[in-house]
Amino acid sequence: MDIYQTDTLTTEVKFEKADALIADYRDFGWELHAESEDRIYGDVTILTFRRPHAIAHKERLQLLQVRYDAAFNRIGVWERRKKDRATVLALTLTLFGVLLLAAGIALAIACPQWLLWAVAETAAGAVLSLASMIAVERCYAADKKKYSARIAAERAAMHDLCRRAVLLREGS
Repeated sequence: MDIYQTDTLTTEVKFEKADALIADYRDFGWELHAESEDRIYGDVTILTFRRPHAIAHKERLQLLQVRYDAAFNRIGVWERRKKDRATVLALTLTLFGVLLLAAGIALAIACPQWLLWAVAETAAGAVLSLASMIAVERCYAADKKKYSARIAAERAAMHDLCRRAVLLREGS
């Protein structure tokens, strides 16, 4: 096929999302032309799509696709954010708890006359470590709920964009 008669689009996507992207891009008139693995990242696949250059309603399809791509990318960000806050909280509180434990043990070894203080400090470190697990679980549950709701709404919007693209293509 002549290169002036077709448009080509190449994109990289996580392997587990590739099938959904291929199916949705068909709604915008794209057909999968080639698929290959990324040489650097093992979980990424490179997809190359083609469609006729003179496709009807091309500008409107492109606008819908840009909106779809933006929503697709937002979902990826929100998937990662589900764990971010809980991870930072876990690292911070665990580090502080371990430091208290280590300081209590070091104090008990270095200054036996301060044994009561060392035991209290060690106990505080252990309690903080246990409390951090509860706090992290609650933080993760809240973020998962919040971002899952956003993701569900975004997926519904993506589905609507695909539906509108199909209606445009079928109406021509």
